[in-house]
Amino acid sequence: MASSPTSLIYEHHAEPIRRHLLRDDVTELVINEPGLIGLETRNGWEWHEEPALDNAALMTLAKLIAGLTKQDIN
Repeated sequence: MASSPTSLIYEHHAEPIRRHLLRDDVTELVINEPGLIGLETRNGWEWHEEPALDNAALMTLAKLIAGLTKQDIN
């Protein structure tokens, strides 16, 4: 089954967080500031630097997710 253009765009922009989302031990993922991902795991919190998640990348990802879920951001 072919991916939709919207799905491909989302996958591209979500790439910096993909490996974290695929982990079985992660129960929550937060991004409280550009370039830093927080993961809550069964063993507590972990913090990972992700330079690709700058302000522009985060805003793009937020807009894509909002659009896919028929929500707005402000």
